[in-house]
Amino acid sequence: VHIYIYDYLFFWQFSIHYFANYLLFQQGISISALIVFLSLVFWGWIFGPVGMILSVPLTMTAKIALESSEKTALIAALLSAPERTS
Repeated sequence: VHIYIYDYLFFWQFSIHYFANYLLFQQGISISALIVFLSLVFWGWIFGPVGMILSVPLTMTAKIALESSEKTALIAALLSAPERTS
């Protein structure tokens, strides 16, 4: 029973921390929330829990690599968050 409680607490702590940091630093990474969620699922499916932890850095690396070429700039633009107007 104690293991389930720790798993539950770890899951909620990780989830809240992960998405709270994303919301706080969203302008710094400039990728949309949908892409963050999809990358979490994709990299988690490929690499398991380690992929879930590294999902945003891996996606940002891919986005930066795609931005470096004119042929793939459109794909990088699809990964980007919409610009906010103040």
